[in-house]
Amino acid sequence: MKNMKKRFLLMLAIMATAMVTYAQQVATLTHDKTITAYYGGTALKEALTAAADGDVITLSDGVFDVTTIDKAVSIIGAGMEYVNGKHTKRTSLACSSTSYITIAVDGVLNVMNVNFMQGLYLQKVLSSSNFVKCRFNGTTFYNSSGLANCKNVTFLQCRMSYLYHKSGDMACYQNCLIEAGTSSSNFSIASGSSISFINCTISADFSYCYTGTFVNSVLCASGSSPYIQSGNTCSATNCLSFVKSGSNNILGNVQRTNCYSYVSKWMFKDDSFYELTDEAKAAVSSSDGTEVGMYGGTYPYDPIPEGPRITKFNVAKSSDTENKLNVEVEVTNGNTTSE
Repeated sequence: MKNMKKRFLLMLAIMATAMVTYAQQVATLTHDKTITAYYGGTALKEALTAAADGDVITLSDGVFDVTTIDKAVSIIGAGMEYVNGKHTKRTSLACSSTSYITIAVDGVLNVMNVNFMQGLYLQKVLSSSNFVKCRFNGTTFYNSSGLANCKNVTFLQCRMSYLYHKSGDMACYQNCLIEAGTSSSNFSIASGSSISFINCTISADFSYCYTGTFVNSVLCASGSSPYIQSGNTCSATNCLSFVKSGSNNILGNVQRTNCYSYVSKWMFKDDSFYELTDEAKAAVSSSDGTEVGMYGGTYPYDPIPEGPRITKFNVAKSSDTENKLNVEVEVTNGNTTSE
């Protein structure tokens, strides 16, 4: 936990020092003390080609075409999704030539405030890397050959639709939202992996979850046979689970401590974004006394990007009659905007 907190604070420091003025669809590459800007949908590709390990790439809002991320860099976007009334932007990454984005990094990859529109394919072992406030719309890490694993990879305040971990994977999810739907293959954690969930909210079919550590988390069953099966090596501590019908407990075959299961009773507030009812909050408390699930713990889930970011930079095409160039800049820090 201490190391993860240090990584998180380091990423915030990088973000604060790397931001420069940009226009729509711009990638800025910071190498030593030199900043270079690239423009258009291929700006991230160009920045990665020119980058060296340890560099920082800052992205404006918009969609960036990228096939492979192969440098040990920090990629910092403008936001993973739009939040009404919060001055947020969204930086999206997509690959126009394949159905996934390839990750082939020798070293540490840090990604923050980014929306991945497609799944990620691991071509090399990804070690000690961090994803903060990112959204994943495809499989997190997929490799059909099984040769490339993730090792000590951290996800903090992320939102994802699919989760796939094979044997040998090591990852920690903290204050994340996982909406895996009703398909059992959307939430697949193989035996021999080491995957932990801390203060997460998970809605999934758990029948393909063969190993995992759940702490201070909320688990909602979905699908035709959504329960964690017998013969698994899962454990749960201070967790709240929910099933729509029947008497089966998601965690019934799991080694568990201080867990509570709701049956046929909804535990989220109406018209809320996975906020627990007061009754559900009182049913189980986390180890630090806060509520279980993504809104509890040290880093409550919040999609708003951290730290200062430039959300608008407009430059006139030509100077005015007084030979002055009109420049409009908007800087946002959290929910506060200044011009």
